[in-house]
Amino acid sequence: MIVTLAGACNEDSARRSALAHLAEDVIVPAQDQLRADADTLVTDLQAYCASGPNTSQAAWRAVRADWSLTAAFVIGPVIEQMQVDPLDFWPVRTTTIEDKIAAAPPTIDLAYLDTLGTGAKGIPALEYLLFPAPPTPNTPRCAYALALAQDIARRTGQIADAWHGDYAEALATAGHGSAVYTSEQAGLDAIVNATIENLYRVVKEKLDRPLGNITGSAPDPARVESFHSGGALLDIARNLDGFAAIYLGADLESAGEPGLGELVAARNPGLDERIIAQ
Repeated sequence: MIVTLAGACNEDSARRSALAHLAEDVIVPAQDQLRADADTLVTDLQAYCASGPNTSQAAWRAVRADWSLTAAFVIGPVIEQMQVDPLDFWPVRTTTIEDKIAAAPPTIDLAYLDTLGTGAKGIPALEYLLFPAPPTPNTPRCAYALALAQDIARRTGQIADAWHGDYAEALATAGHGSAVYTSEQAGLDAIVNATIENLYRVVKEKLDRPLGNITGSAPDPARVESFHSGGALLDIARNLDGFAAIYLGADLESAGEPGLGELVAARNPGLDERIIAQ
């Protein structure tokens, strides 16, 4: 009985450590990086659209990489605020974007963007305007690109703010006073389900669908993620980086900081070894 209780207490402690680490040392820093890079993208586009240097493509790639990493933990604020589609609607609808630019008022800003649907905004929409070459400065097209960047920065800032508010604590204290998760298992389930969904989307939406494997049709390059910038493989790599951070912890070491892998290894060492080997 004493051994059983000790084992249960150790497992409870391990779960609490993993949840706290993932909330505070993996998810929050990733959201902060996304916000910081989105702010940089706005600054770079403001300069470029006023005939400054073109650093906007590199800034967009940084935001795309950050967002792809955070896809491994699409839980909490990003869902509650309904930010996924406005930030990452794809395949991009180029005709919709061109129509909205053509119909835009003299001042293209966030107020105008707020009147538009998700198909006319987001990271993929901005990619379309920036690649292979950015729009000409001091044009409606450049102003629209800047408004898209400002919307991305606003939304990623809202997500980061929510994690810094009560949400990181809610996940870290799951089952121990959390206002969101009534048990440790509920917190872990949210993270595990998000990572599984991310991996499923990588296979089905980012590989099988463009290859025609789902419908039996011919491959369609236009359905590849980040088609215009040629960044599809980097997107997938960052998706997997996000999974690795959740499973291994922030230090990406199997015996280091407490990610989900520590919990799996305690229950099933063989499964943990197979996951790491893959």
